[in-house]
Amino acid sequence: MRDRAQQAGFRAPKASLTVALLAALALAASASPATAASTSVVNGKITTISEWPWQVAITEVQRPGQKRSPRARFFCGGSLITPDLVITAGHCVAPLKPRQARKIEIVSGRTRLNNESQGQTARVASVLMPLDSRGKRRYDGRNGGAKWDVALLQLKTPLPGATIKLAGEDESDSWAPGHPVTTTGWGVTGFNNRKGSAVLRVANQVMLSDQVCRRFNGKRGYDARTMNCLGGPATHSSSCFGDSGGPLVAAVGAEYR
Repeated sequence: MRDRAQQAGFRAPKASLTVALLAALALAASASPATAASTSVVNGKITTISEWPWQVAITEVQRPGQKRSPRARFFCGGSLITPDLVITAGHCVAPLKPRQARKIEIVSGRTRLNNESQGQTARVASVLMPLDSRGKRRYDGRNGGAKWDVALLQLKTPLPGATIKLAGEDESDSWAPGHPVTTTGWGVTGFNNRKGSAVLRVANQVMLSDQVCRRFNGKRGYDARTMNCLGGPATHSSSCFGDSGGPLVAAVGAEYR
C-alpha cells in the first residue's frame, strides 16, 4: 500500500498554484484541504500544532514486525472538521481499495511527527468521495490537475483535537483574489529534502485570479468551477510534496476557515 499511497499523495500538477476549491474554502477558522498541489511548505517557517490544531497527518499503519517512524509512513495532510471526520485531497486516497484505506492512521495534536509522546492517533473506517447521479466518483485526475479533488475520511474513533469550519458562501470574500491565506504541513521544504519536514511548518500565500492559473495550467488543467488559485507573495513561499490535502486557511473575523 505504501507505494500506491505515496504515489497518490505526492502526485502534483505542474504548477503549484492550482488548489482544489474546497481546499481554498479551508479559509481561516475552518480548514478545507489544499487539494491539488501535492505541495509542502517551501520558504515557510517552523510552527507548532497549538497554532493550527486542526492539522492532521495521514500515515500508513505500522505493519507487524516493522519499525518505521511516523515520518517515514506519512504521505498527506488533512484537517479535522468534526471529531471523527477528516477532510483531505481526493488524490491522496483515490487509488486505494477499501481494505487499503482501512490501513490508514490519522495523527493529530503533534508538532513533530516522530514525537509519539505527543498527540493522538485514530484509524480510518471508510473513505467518502463525491459521486455523480450514477454513483460514479466525480474525481478526475487527468490533465495535470484533479477535478473534484476532495475526500472525507470517517474515523473509527473520535480525536480530541480542535476542529475547523469550512467557509460558507456568505464568507466568499475570504478566498477572493488578493486575500492572504496560510498553508501548513510537513511536506518537503526544498529540492534536496525528499523526506518532508520533521516539524510542522507554515507559509503565507495570497489568493490569485482564475486567469493566473489558467495561464499556467491551461483550460483543461484548471477548472474554476472546482478549483481556486493561489501563490506565494514576494518570498515565493508555497506548499510542496507531502502537503497535499492539508489545510489552506484564511481569516474570517477573529477565526479561521
